[in-house]
Amino acid sequence: MKKIYFIILALLPFISNSQIIDFPDENLKQELLNEQSPSIDTNNDGEIDVAEANVYGIGGAENIELSQNSGIITDLTGLENFINIRDLRIYEHGYNNIDLSNFTQLTQLSLHPSNIIELDLSNNPLLEILYLNTPLVTNLDLSNNPLLFSLSLRNLNIDDFNNIDLSNNSNIIGLDLIEMNIDTINIDHLVNLYVLTINDTNLVNLDLSNFNDLWLLDCKRNKLETLLLPSQSLEFINCQNNLLTELIVNNETTDQVEISCENNLLQSLIINTPNVINGSQRLKCFNNQLTSLDLTNTSVSFIQCQNNPLLETINLRNDSNWKMELLLGASNFNDLPLLNTVCLDISSNSILKDYILDQVGHDVDIYNNETCDDFVLNANEFDEVSQFVVYPVPASDTFTVTSKKAIKNITLYNPAGTVVLDENYTDVITINQLKAGVYFAHITDDEGYAEVVQIIKK
Repeated sequence: MKKIYFIILALLPFISNSQIIDFPDENLKQELLNEQSPSIDTNNDGEIDVAEANVYGIGGAENIELSQNSGIITDLTGLENFINIRDLRIYEHGYNNIDLSNFTQLTQLSLHPSNIIELDLSNNPLLEILYLNTPLVTNLDLSNNPLLFSLSLRNLNIDDFNNIDLSNNSNIIGLDLIEMNIDTINIDHLVNLYVLTINDTNLVNLDLSNFNDLWLLDCKRNKLETLLLPSQSLEFINCQNNLLTELIVNNETTDQVEISCENNLLQSLIINTPNVINGSQRLKCFNNQLTSLDLTNTSVSFIQCQNNPLLETINLRNDSNWKMELLLGASNFNDLPLLNTVCLDISSNSILKDYILDQVGHDVDIYNNETCDDFVLNANEFDEVSQFVVYPVPASDTFTVTSKKAIKNITLYNPAGTVVLDENYTDVITINQLKAGVYFAHITDDEGYAEVVQIIKK
């Protein structure tokens, strides 16, 4: 293709009828002459002729991008001569219409805030990516664009989703609907959907239970009262700022699930994510109406559940307490006036226990025995009966751990939960490569007993 492009360029001086294009809008002409790469004006005469426009996009160049570097463009006349471009991006300008009928090779189209009223894409069968921010467009027919796989619609004046014809677009894997007045949608035929974003609409109900390939869902700031999720594949869920009273997250297939469901009316939150890697799950559920929170079938190590004024019990028994993110209030248990019971992992958790009590600000029964009916020892008792003793405190270059039983492994984490050391135990652990600060050592003996011990590096 590049050879063809250069051959055509070489022949341009000899091609007859290469008339100069008349651009009514001088800003459009200057934008095309000065801001495109490679240059369109191949004969350097300061003009653009039909032949130069016709071959632009063959071989080398593929796109035209119209920014505001040469001023506001109000008339796109003349642009229709660029019949071979693959990618057209037009940013904030004052044009009222655009003729795309000549752009039969177009694969990507981006129209940022635009005053156009109608958009005809029927002659763009190769279109794959479409971004529209066109507040005056009231309907959209994409039936002649079967290759479309990414569709982003923002601020369209469409209050009925049926005015968007997606009947022939089953290849769409990414769909964005943002700042639109729609209150219902039917996307059941988009069976390959992988990423779905629906923000700032009037949507009340969203049923995604059959979208088993969906990987990311961002549906914040709508009016959702019900949200049904698929039972596999979904790893990122953001449904904050809605009117949800119940949310069920059930994913038994992936090793990562992050949930942001804050600022709803949640009374029930059920999470079943047994295959998430230990300590790699994050949950934000603050500003809701939860009365209990059971995270036993998760790997949550980051939780922000503050401002749930009705919350009474939290079950954090999930084998990930030792990796809980606590630095600078990363996890948050503030404003829980009715909280009275917390269940932690069986391994000693004095650091997490004290962290929760400090944030809650009142007495809470905290348990860590097998049946969650016996108190975790208080801080002083913990120090006296701990299976592991670390010295010196603070440590400079090395530290040593003593125990009644043989120590098998030590994993050292920084306050952000990142592993900074992981090795089989030796008599002396070298830490001179670490910066000064607080670290957490997850220590395991040869019988499988584990504790988290704080290490201070000076």
